[in-house]
Amino acid sequence: MKVIKRQSNAKNCIICGLDNSFGLKAAFYEMEDKSVCALFNFLPEHQSYPTRTHGGMITALLDEVMGRALWSIEPDVYACTTTLSVSFRKAVPYGVPLKAPDPRPTKKAPEKNTAKGLTIFLSTFSFLSLLYSSSTKSSCLMSPSIWS
Repeated sequence: MKVIKRQSNAKNCIICGLDNSFGLKAAFYEMEDKSVCALFNFLPEHQSYPTRTHGGMITALLDEVMGRALWSIEPDVYACTTTLSVSFRKAVPYGVPLKAPDPRPTKKAPEKNTAKGLTIFLSTFSFLSLLYSSSTKSSCLMSPSIWS
């Protein structure tokens, strides 16, 4: 499948922030079928038990992938996750290249979310869609000042 565009990265986001020394610095790509995929490496700083990535980091990544999937089809809309359920199938390693495919349901066979072709986590989610404007910036129950 062909990459159409690389989505932008933030500076300090724990998932995509290029200036966050503890962040994943994940790269997000929009594909020709309007899907999104993320390429990343968990770091030793993301460890829970030795050789394993902390489930909170995995869940944060999935939250970001879901928002990026929405962003690919509605670029002026941001989303706040309202529910997120993760099912871990195997321990997730750090220090190896991984891929998180688009979380939206499709009719095609699901892509695998690890370099070795094994499904290591699955997720379901729902979110509140927000137009990125001054009238809706605070509807996530956050202080509007964080958006400036």
